[in-house]
Order: sequence, then C-alpha cells, then structure tokens
Amino acid sequence: MEKGAETENKYPFEISHDEDFDWSDLTIDIELDKPAVEEERKKLEGILANWADKGIKEGYGEGVMHDWSEEENEWDMEGKRLRFWVDMGSSEETALDNLFSRLSDFSGVKRISFGSRYYD
Repeated sequence: MEKGAETENKYPFEISHDEDFDWSDLTIDIELDKPAVEEERKKLEGILANWADKGIKEGYGEGVMHDWSEEENEWDMEGKRLRFWVDMGSSEETALDNLFSRLSDFSGVKRISFGSRYYD
C-alpha cells in the first residue's frame, strides 16, 4: 500500500492511514457512529481477533502475521472507537482487504484509520 495515499473506498466507511506507519507495529482504529453496547463490543472484538488469529495461523497472501495482543487493545471516545494492535509480519495487503470486508458486515462502522500507535 502506498504510504500517505488514501485507500480506494469500496466499503461503507472511510479508510485512511498515516504516512509513516510501521507494518510491524500497526494500530487499527475502528470508529463507530454511536457508542457500542457490550454485545456490539464483544462482536467487534471477536471479528478482529478471528481475523488476526487467521493471519497468524494461515496468513494472507504469501506471508503471515506475527502477533496481536488483547492487552494492547482499548475502547475510547466513550465507547465509539476500538483501537486494535497487530504485528502484520510478512502478511500482504490482502490482509487489510479481508479485514475491511469482514467489517463491512458490522453495522455502524464510520471510519477505519491505521498507522503506528495513535496518540490524540
């Protein structure tokens, strides 16, 4: 993925990324249009965990993800944003396409931003 470029949007949410993101230290911010209730939080966390587990066990494209950590993940913005950390390892960009496709089925996703750990 060309750093700094906006991802072509074929999904029902905005997608953007930092210019200088680190593939091995990637934070994925999923912003919702309203605060998530507990059931929605668990479902969204499950989508990301299943995606990352598949990336580690089977990979995406020719490569595999190296790690993800539940402890690194957090909800903020009063329950409207999940920050998810993953080491993308040698996985290819198809990994993000797969994630975006999975998130397309989750109602209420407004924006996805990714880069190295965000501080705002």
